[in-house]
Amino acid sequence: MKILITGISGFVGSNLALAYQEQGNHVIGHVRDQDLATLLDQSRPDLILHCAAEIYDPECMFESNIVMTWQCLDHVRRHNCRMIYFGSSSEYGWRDCVTSESTVPQPHTA
Repeated sequence: MKILITGISGFVGSNLALAYQEQGNHVIGHVRDQDLATLLDQSRPDLILHCAAEIYDPECMFESNIVMTWQCLDHVRRHNCRMIYFGSSSEYGWRDCVTSESTVPQPHTA
């Protein structure tokens, strides 16, 4: 299977890449500042693992969190492939304690 992983240089993306490669899959990585739409069109993946997100820089959040997600979903629609979207701890908002799956999300937007 051909798998494209956004955010491949991050903790989750890099470990997913290793696991899928060990299973014999062809893994394509997307890194920051790389044109995602072109990479998607050129690689035509069977599966997109969308792990990329910006959680610290509000100026970059729209591009990486909204535009890139839309590009992935548009590719899925046009090419009938599959996609898994990964969220981040930012969905729970700023906290000074450990979050769990039962924690109520309280995202902060500027």
